[in-house]
Amino acid sequence: MHKHVLFLVAILVGSGQRVNAQVPEPHWWVPDQPCWSIAPDSSNGTAYLSGVFTQIGPANWYNVELDPVTGAPIPGPRGDQAVFEHVEDGQGGWYGCGYFLRFGPEARMRVVRVNADGSIHPWYPAVDGIVYDMALANGVVYMVGDFTTVNGIAQPYCAAVDPETGALVEWDPQLDAPALSVSVVGTAVYLGGQFTTVGGVNRPFLCAVTAADAALLAWNPSADGLTSLVRANTQGIAAIVNGLLRCYDAAGASLPTPDGIQQVKDIVLQQDTVYACGVLTNDPATSVVYAFPLNGDQFLNVEVNTLVLALEVQADKLYIGGHFLEVAGSPRYRVAALDRFTGALTPWAPMISSVVRNVDFFGGRVFLSGDFVCASGVQRKYMAEMDMASGLPTSWLPPDINGHPVSMVHHEGVLYFGGGFTQVNGQPRNQLAAYDLAAEQLLPWSPLLPFDAGITDLLIVGDTLYVVGIFDAFDGQPRTLLAAVSTLTHQLLPWAPSILGDDIAFVNQLSASGNILYFSGLFDEVGGQERHVVAAVDRATGAVSPWNPDLDADPVIHALLAHEGVVYMAHSTITLNGETVTGASAVDGITGTTTLWNTPAEFEPTGLAITDNALYLAGYYMYSVNGVPRGGIAQVDPLDGTLLDWDLSPEYFYSWNNEELVMVPAGQRLLMTGSITQDSLLIGPFFGVLGSDLPDAVADVSAAQGLLLVPNPASNLFQLKGLPTTARTVELVDAMGRTVLRTRANEPVDPRGLRSGIYHVQVKDGSGATVGKARVIYAP
Repeated sequence: MHKHVLFLVAILVGSGQRVNAQVPEPHWWVPDQPCWSIAPDSSNGTAYLSGVFTQIGPANWYNVELDPVTGAPIPGPRGDQAVFEHVEDGQGGWYGCGYFLRFGPEARMRVVRVNADGSIHPWYPAVDGIVYDMALANGVVYMVGDFTTVNGIAQPYCAAVDPETGALVEWDPQLDAPALSVSVVGTAVYLGGQFTTVGGVNRPFLCAVTAADAALLAWNPSADGLTSLVRANTQGIAAIVNGLLRCYDAAGASLPTPDGIQQVKDIVLQQDTVYACGVLTNDPATSVVYAFPLNGDQFLNVEVNTLVLALEVQADKLYIGGHFLEVAGSPRYRVAALDRFTGALTPWAPMISSVVRNVDFFGGRVFLSGDFVCASGVQRKYMAEMDMASGLPTSWLPPDINGHPVSMVHHEGVLYFGGGFTQVNGQPRNQLAAYDLAAEQLLPWSPLLPFDAGITDLLIVGDTLYVVGIFDAFDGQPRTLLAAVSTLTHQLLPWAPSILGDDIAFVNQLSASGNILYFSGLFDEVGGQERHVVAAVDRATGAVSPWNPDLDADPVIHALLAHEGVVYMAHSTITLNGETVTGASAVDGITGTTTLWNTPAEFEPTGLAITDNALYLAGYYMYSVNGVPRGGIAQVDPLDGTLLDWDLSPEYFYSWNNEELVMVPAGQRLLMTGSITQDSLLIGPFFGVLGSDLPDAVADVSAAQGLLLVPNPASNLFQLKGLPTTARTVELVDAMGRTVLRTRANEPVDPRGLRSGIYHVQVKDGSGATVGKARVIYAP
C-alpha cells in the first residue's frame, strides 16, 4: 500500500493563502530521516513535523566543515555528493575529489578547488571518470582514479596537473589498471591500486615512481592484493592491502604490524607512528582504533561499538568518523575526538545524522564527508515543533512513541497523530492518539481499533476529525475504511459511509471542499453504489455524492486535492472522461464529468498543493510540464492549467520515497518533504522550505526605502545604493533578531563568516534611529 496521500492532511489548513514560493530557505534545520507529515500552527507561528527521524540539525548534505572547539558548522560551499579527499592548497584553501557534479554554484565534475574565502577557484581539469585521491607536491597536483583522459588528452589512471590552471603536466606512470591512492615523499610518488604492471614492468598493486618523470623506482614490496590506500613519509610507508595493514621501510622490506585486525578502513602516518582503524579478526562486530610506532609495539587500542571508517590526526587529537553512536560508553554520533596518545575521549561531540566516510583537518577546521544530511543538531524522535521565524526546532520535546506517526493534524491546541505505534508515554494507544500541547500531556482519547488496522490519513474540517486507513471497526462499531470523530467530545459520530472492495481495499487520500468529502484509494463500491478508486460523500449525511469521474480500469492517482468546487488530480497515464491524459487534471467537483483542463507532465507529478494564485505540481522524476523544462516542481494556473513562469530548473525535487510528497502552504512559505536546490543553496533530502518573501519582498522593501542592494542574493560582498544622507551605520540582523554584523555606511558590507540565510538590513543614523530597511539573501 502506498501512502502518497500524506501531503493532503494539512494542505487545506493553509488553502487560500498567498504563497509565491521563489527560493529555498537554507537556514531551516532539517530532519535526518524521512518526514511523513507537516502540520502548521498559525496561532503561534510554529509547524509540527512527524516521520521516522531521530534528530534535526543544520542542513549539511554530504559535506560539512566543523569548528574543532565547538563542533558548530562553518559556512562554506558544499558539493552535491560526497568528497573523498581534501588537500590543502597552501593558500588557505583546498583541493577536493569525489562523486560530486556541482560544488556551490559551479559545475565541478569530480574535482574542485575552493579558495580561502569559500569561493570556487577557476581550476577545473576535465576528467572523464572518478578521481579517488589527490596530493599536492613538487609544484603539481597528482590525481589518481578510474579515468582515461584529462582535458581531452589520453592519460589513464594517473595524472599531474598545474595547481593554478589545471593544465596537464607531462607525467605518466603508464599503469594497466586504476590507481586508488597516491602519496608523495620528496622525489618519490607512491601509488596503490588495482594495477599489476607499471610502464610494462610487473609491479602488482603497489609501486613508487619518480615525481619528475614517472620513471619506475626499484622499491618493490611485492604486495599480494588490491591496495586501497597508501600513505608515506620519511619514516616509512603504510598501506591497506587486501583489507590488511602492511608497513614497509624505504627499501621495500616489510615491517611488523599488529595481529588480529582485519578490514582496515583508514590509516594515518604521523612521523613514525601509524594510526589505523579496522575490526577484530575474532570478533568482526567490534571495531577498533589502534596506533603503534613503526618497528614498535601497539600503544593505543580503543574499541568502538560500530565501524570506524575514517581517521585524522591534528596536534594531540585523533579524530574518528564512521557508523558508531557510542565511544567508550559515551554517546558520540558518527564523529569523535580522542587524545591521540592515550585514547581518552574528549568533550568534542557534534551530532552527525548518518555515516561519516572521510575526515580531514586543516586551516583550523574539521572537514567531514559521508552519507549525512545534517550536522550539530538536537535529538527529536519522530516528532518536532519548528519555529517558522527562525527555522529552528523549539525546546518542545515530543511524547515518547514506540513507532513513527505517518499522519498528523493540529486543531485548537491539540495534536492528533496516527500511524504505526501501540504506546505513547507508556500508555496503550493503537494507531491513534491526541496530545494537549499547552498542558504537554496525552489526552485520554484512545479509540479501539483492530490489531491489524492501519491509519493512512487524518483530516480535520470544522470540528470533525476524519480518519481513513485499513479497518472494519472503530471504537467497537462497524466502520469500513473511513470514520468521523467529534473533536469537541472525541466521540465517534454516527456518520458511516460503507466502502467495499475486492480482496484488499483501503482509502489513503482525503480532501474536502464545501460540504463534500473526496477520497481515493483502492475500492469498488461506496454506499452500495459503484465507485472506482475515487469517490465523494456528503460530510453531513454520509450519502454518496453523484460525483463520479469516468476513469479507466486501473488508474494510478498519486494525489487528489479539492478546492473551491474543483478536484485536482496528479496521475500516471489514465483515461479520464474518455480522454487519455498524463500529469495533472482538474474536474468539476459536482458533476465529475466535465474535464476542465489537463496539464501534461513528464514524468508524472506525485504531489499537489494550492494557494489562491497557483497550483504546485511536484515529483522526483518530473522534468517537464507542457513540454517546457521544469526540474521537479512547477506552478500552473489553477483556472486553466497554464504553466506559470516561476522556475527553479535545473534544480530538482527529491523525496525518500518517490510517491510520498508533502507540500503544505503556511503563511508566506511552502513547507515540503523533499529537496530543492538553487545554486549553492542545498536543503536536506527529507524536508525543505520555499519562501515567497525573498526576491519580491527584498525588491519591495528596498524600493520603499529608496535602497538598492547589489548583488542580491549575495555570495560575498554587497553594496547598498540610494542611502539617505543621514546614514551612518549598516547592521545585519539574523532570523532570531540578533545583530550579527555592524559596519559603516557607504562601505561594502562583508558578510563572509556568517551562515547562509536571510538577513534583515538596518540602516541607522548617528542617533541610532533606523532610516532604511531591506533584506538580503546571503548564499556563500
